[in-house]
Amino acid sequence: MLRHAIVCYAEIKCMNRCMVLQP
Repeated sequence: MLRHAIVCYAEIKCMNRCMVLQP
């Protein structure tokens, strides 16, 4: 369960970074 939360947090962080990088 903890591992799933870490993966979910990592995915959200990556999505936010990708959205910020895109113009």
